[in-house]
Amino acid sequence: MKKFIAFLLTPLTSLAYAENGTMITETRYVPPTILGIPQDQLIMIVVGVIVLYFIFRLVSLVRAKSKEKEDARKASVASAVDRVSSLKAERDRLRNMIEEAKKSYYKRELTEEQANKMLFEYKQKLMELEAELKRLGAS
Repeated sequence: MKKFIAFLLTPLTSLAYAENGTMITETRYVPPTILGIPQDQLIMIVVGVIVLYFIFRLVSLVRAKSKEKEDARKASVASAVDRVSSLKAERDRLRNMIEEAKKSYYKRELTEEQANKMLFEYKQKLMELEAELKRLGAS
């Protein structure tokens, strides 16, 4: 086994042959090979694989970041939609309360002063809600 490993790692090979009755010895450089692949090519293959790994890893990280940003954007849009819907529900509730206060006044269940005070508070809250809805881009 040691001879085989030494053979694989030996870069020089001696060839002897006869030409016109004289012995000629020629020494040539033979690149070391691993599994039949020259060592320099094998190094280039390994470097190429490592570079490709880092490129694919970088692309996957960029995709993950963009997915996180997209998820965050969707969450913010969803929260804005929830906020708008809750504000609209509150606006409808205040409008109903205004109508009920008017009905109570007409039935003489409330005095004029109480009704005006309630209507003023409800309308003030309603204007604040409508301003917030307008700011959020909903009508």
